[in-house]
Amino acid sequence: MEDILNNDRIRIGRHIAELRKEKGISQIELAELSGVGSSHIARIETGKYSVGIDTLAKIGSVFGKEITFQEKLFRHPEKKETEWTKAPK
Repeated sequence: MEDILNNDRIRIGRHIAELRKEKGISQIELAELSGVGSSHIARIETGKYSVGIDTLAKIGSVFGKEITFQEKLFRHPEKKETEWTKAPK
């Protein structure tokens, strides 16, 4: 379970970094625009910190994004890359 949480934390952090770079702003600028500390932004982007919903919403608002939840899909290792299934319950 911890591996899944670590992977999600890294994935979210990378996505935030990508959005920030696409917008052409620095971590400091993102911090100022979102009201989140710049060192906090850095830890989130590198996956060293698990971001809370409130902080994620503040960061998302800078990019015009909102928090949504999707069904997680898993690729079967023995099947073609395009074949996905819903996560087991």
